[in-house]
Amino acid sequence: MTISDRLSTDELEIRVQERTAELKKANQELSRRNLVLEGINRIFNIVVQDKTEAELGNEYLSLMSENMRHSGIDIIGNMPWGTHFCQFYQTKEDLIDILVPYFKTGLENNEFCMWVTSQPLEVEDAKEALRKAVPDIDVYLEKEQLEIISYSHWYVKDGSFDSDRVLNGWVEKLNKALSNGYDGLRLTGNTFWLEKEDWNDFVNYEKKVDRVLGNYQMIALYTYL
Repeated sequence: MTISDRLSTDELEIRVQERTAELKKANQELSRRNLVLEGINRIFNIVVQDKTEAELGNEYLSLMSENMRHSGIDIIGNMPWGTHFCQFYQTKEDLIDILVPYFKTGLENNEFCMWVTSQPLEVEDAKEALRKAVPDIDVYLEKEQLEIISYSHWYVKDGSFDSDRVLNGWVEKLNKALSNGYDGLRLTGNTFWLEKEDWNDFVNYEKKVDRVLGNYQMIALYTYL
C-alpha cells in the first residue's frame, strides 16, 4: 500500500465517522420530535375523549359565536371583536341613521359604548337622536355603560392630537368596561374636527388602530365626510 493509498483510507475513515455522527444526531432529533408528537396526541385524545364530531363542531361554533357581535347595521351584519371599519356620510341625518342602530345594538348586547362626537352631530344632538331609539338612555348613562363626549375632550386634549395617548385611552376604557362586567368596547369617532395639518398624524393613528385593535374586545367605526 502506497502513502497515497493510506491517506485516502484515512480520509475515508474520517468521513465515515463524521457521517455516523451526523446520522446519530439526526436520530436523536427525530426521537425528540416523536416524543413531542406523542405528548400532543395524548393531550388531544384527552380533550376529545368521548366526544362525537357533532359535539366538537358545536363547541367550535359556540366559540365562533362568542367572538361575533351584531353590528346593528344591516349592510354590515355580524362582525368579530377587533373589527375596525369606516363609513362615509354626507349629512347629519346620515350619521344618525348609521350610529343610532350601531350603539342601540351594542347597549342591548352588554357592551360599553363610547361615542366621540364632532360637527355636524354634537353631544346633545347625539343624545337626543339615540334617546328616540333607546328611551331609557339615562339609565345607560348613569350606570356608565354609555359615554358621549366631544372630540375636544378625547382627541385633542391640551390642544394637540397624540395618537399613543388616544390608543392607550381606548385600552384603559376597555379594561374598565371588562372589570364592570361588560363584554367589550364599541366606539365611534367622527373626523370632521381634523385640520389639514392633522391628517398625516391621524392616518398614522388609523394604521396603529388596525394593528392594535385585533388584539382586544373592541369594535371601532370611524365616520368621514
